[in-house]
Amino acid sequence: MRLILHFLLLVTLFLSAAYSEDSVSADAVEAVEPAKENPYIAISDIPEQANSTLLKLQEIGELLTEKEDVIEMNISLPSYIESLQAMLDDPVYKHLDTQDLKTIDELNQKWDIYLKQLEEWQAVLKARLELYDEYHVTLKKLTELWSETHINADKKQAPEAIQNHIASVLIKIETLNNKTKANYDMLLTNSQLIADKILKINVKKNQLLSARSELLSNIFVVDAAPITAMIRTTPLNFFEYIHDGRDYVKSFYQNVTIYFTNHIHELYELFIYIFLISAMMGHIYFLNRKDALFTQGEQDTDHRFAFIKRPFSTIAVLTVFAATFVFSDRSLEFKYLQVFILIIPLVRLLRNIVDRHFMPYIYIFFILYVVEFFELGITAYGLMERLSALALIASMFTIVCLAQREKKNIINGQLSSLFRYSTKFLFLLCILLGIAFIANAYGTVALSERITSVAITTLAAILMFYVLANILSGLITIFIRRRIVNAHHLIQQEQAYKLERNVIGLITLGMFAWWGLMMVNIFGAKETLLEWTASILAYSWKFGDLTFSVQSIFNFFIILIITWLIARLVRIVLDLEVFMRFKLPRGVPTAIATMSNHTIYFVGIIAALSTLGVTMQEFALIGGALGVGIGFGIRNIVA
Repeated sequence: MRLILHFLLLVTLFLSAAYSEDSVSADAVEAVEPAKENPYIAISDIPEQANSTLLKLQEIGELLTEKEDVIEMNISLPSYIESLQAMLDDPVYKHLDTQDLKTIDELNQKWDIYLKQLEEWQAVLKARLELYDEYHVTLKKLTELWSETHINADKKQAPEAIQNHIASVLIKIETLNNKTKANYDMLLTNSQLIADKILKINVKKNQLLSARSELLSNIFVVDAAPITAMIRTTPLNFFEYIHDGRDYVKSFYQNVTIYFTNHIHELYELFIYIFLISAMMGHIYFLNRKDALFTQGEQDTDHRFAFIKRPFSTIAVLTVFAATFVFSDRSLEFKYLQVFILIIPLVRLLRNIVDRHFMPYIYIFFILYVVEFFELGITAYGLMERLSALALIASMFTIVCLAQREKKNIINGQLSSLFRYSTKFLFLLCILLGIAFIANAYGTVALSERITSVAITTLAAILMFYVLANILSGLITIFIRRRIVNAHHLIQQEQAYKLERNVIGLITLGMFAWWGLMMVNIFGAKETLLEWTASILAYSWKFGDLTFSVQSIFNFFIILIITWLIARLVRIVLDLEVFMRFKLPRGVPTAIATMSNHTIYFVGIIAALSTLGVTMQEFALIGGALGVGIGFGIRNIVA
């Protein structure tokens, strides 16, 4: 009984202590909470809090000061919008059904340039407006706090110095509020203006897309009179033809200038690449001048190293191809500018690579390319335009057929496998150019222009990729062979040559893939190919608890191929770079290489299986089963 009484007493004391602690805590909270909810600053804290607030206001003012890019945007936006509005009001959009395909593509490229610039500006404005919203709340709270503090100080008859200090803080807050409000309104107005123009541009792009689809569906329609009828009824107007071409050249220059103005940051990035490429080529060129680049005399006559004697042409070629990656949204004018910059460097490099009997065809081809560009801006189907187009097609047909006839002799000479395979399209191009000539003469001018443009662009791409592949192969060969100068073992040299062949093969394969993608884009089948590929990759089926798709199987094999390539590369690098520099005990290099290869294959197989939906749980079950089997095997061996 006494134990029960003692227990009840302890419980009572415990509950009373807990209640008293809760009461104290509640009283403390009630005592502190009003202090936190005071809408003003205590008079004794005003000097310290005023200095802190002034520093905070200075910090906000510095953060809200407009940066150079925003100021530049605000200055250039009115003129930019004015030129944009002129394009929006262009009467050509009222008669898109009468425009040809290249005019529609050109207009679409221009809208892409404007749209990219406006979207970049809109992103900048959005970030600035979010910052203004954040500090607007802070300034509002500071205004309320110091206004209540001023009222409280006046009620309690605080010293005049304190009241003046409060007034100066309120003036600073109000001044910053007015400044930020003006900037905020201007940024908000510009943001709304840009959003409105982006909407209108998208409407125009949709119109162009519809017109383009309609035009492609009607590409086989007769859109002009037969050439024989035009010769009898239409006079030649040579001066108007030259005038239209000159106007197009001026428009081309203006569009290129606008493009570079809107992509100034990418242009600075390209300058960095030019510097790096120039430094690399300068180093190789001076090593070659000192006879310190090669160790074998026969390498000087290899056509893969012909680019060394043309350093400036090589720099131009590598720079132009680097610009393809730097400028992701290249306009049609920019693409033509790339080819124009490449014409002279390509001719100088091809003279040292291909057979000399083939060079006259290359000269004529680039001249015809310039003529085709000149005709690009002449959209009318007059007699002079039709005759010049027929002359262009006939000239192209002639040089392609002559090149096809002499191809065997040239290929057996100096052309590489990349150019040998690409020239198999020459016979097909002859047929296409013949169709283009007949179509133009009959009156199906849109179809003729499309075929001609595809043929000329295809040949230009073949020459450009052939030269680029030659340069890259030569650079890789130089790098690898300079690394094996000190290789004393025949096995190490053989590994290096094997790596050289593999890398050159990958470069050739990459050039073919790149060229193929370019051709798909030129033929206008990019969207169709993407939709077709996506539909095939999305096909899936179930096998037990696992779901397989064509895309997962494709990823599985791609990862396995990449794993195999990485394993081979690591093995060769270990043999050439690591084991040559360190004296290791016999058998250790083989063990390190084997373990590294097994590790790479293990990680690659796990990654490949994971794309098929095999989770770590299945790997754990497989590992457990293998562990049990190995355990039983070891037990039997020991027994």
